[in-house]
Amino acid sequence: MRLQRAVVYWKTFIEFVAGETSLPSITTMSEFEFSICPLTFWKICESEGVLMSSMLEHDAAHQKWLGQSKMLRVLARICVLPLYYHLLTSGYGAFVGEELAGWLYLRGWRQILYVETLATHPNWRRQGIAKALLEFAEEKAVELHRRWMGLTVTGLNEAAISLYEKQGYRRAHWRVLCYEQDKMLKIGGDRVFQLRPALGLTANRAYHHFSTLDLAAGDEWNMPVSTRLLEFDPHHQSGKAWLIVIDDQSVAYLHKHGCHTHPNLYLACGPDWWGDLRVLAAIGAALDGNTNHAETITLRLASSGHHDAVFPLLAEMGFVTKPSIWFKMFKYMGQQDERYSTRG
Repeated sequence: MRLQRAVVYWKTFIEFVAGETSLPSITTMSEFEFSICPLTFWKICESEGVLMSSMLEHDAAHQKWLGQSKMLRVLARICVLPLYYHLLTSGYGAFVGEELAGWLYLRGWRQILYVETLATHPNWRRQGIAKALLEFAEEKAVELHRRWMGLTVTGLNEAAISLYEKQGYRRAHWRVLCYEQDKMLKIGGDRVFQLRPALGLTANRAYHHFSTLDLAAGDEWNMPVSTRLLEFDPHHQSGKAWLIVIDDQSVAYLHKHGCHTHPNLYLACGPDWWGDLRVLAAIGAALDGNTNHAETITLRLASSGHHDAVFPLLAEMGFVTKPSIWFKMFKYMGQQDERYSTRG
């Protein structure tokens, strides 16, 4: 399969150079023409340095994993990312003449066509190229009978968020609760509960089970697609996981990762337990030993509805709402359905 794919890429490239392939032309508001065509492995490798520099400006994931290490950036540029894009995604470029002005990498997953990367060359920004590439991706989704388009965006990249919303994309759950006060945090008081450590398959099953319950109640419009991507959620990382047990019943999943000065927690449970003081007390117990020297505590609840239900209680303790470092946005590509309307 990979060999066939490589042959197709090289055949397209050779035909393009020889002038035997006519590629789709798009005229933007700036009245210049550019073409969108598949990227060969050579072009992916050749342009990866410019793409990485562009992504490091605005993309939180690139900044987190590559921003602090020059060695990692070099390794990613010459080897890891080109191979990843070539073998695991479908890559397209927007060309103005022979100059590569934009990148689009797509990956299919369970009826979702996911935009792994969308970027514009610094010399060609604000020329409509990102919008055209996004519309091209949506055409591919229709051709492939995908019901959803999805992407991940950095929370502070307002220009990108604005573009996606204008194109009909909606934010999935995009907020977290942060505690940054100097005083010691005490949540929930003395309540009867049990934090039962969860490992391996047990932890993974609990994560999927309680996250699905939470999303079904708190984010019904995107639950069908969000549950398919739970395994790739950036909040599902290595760390400590617990089941919160009340009256001998497992009622919630709690996960903690990050360093001792910046602990990050993820909580998922059914709506009957949203805001229950015993569940909140369990969060405090999971943080025991961190609250004396933590500079920032970040709590992500599994759904928007859960966030809205719990925020008034935690606001009294000093928590504030902030946008996530990154979050997902989705667009429904199937037949009209009020649940998936772009309004709201």
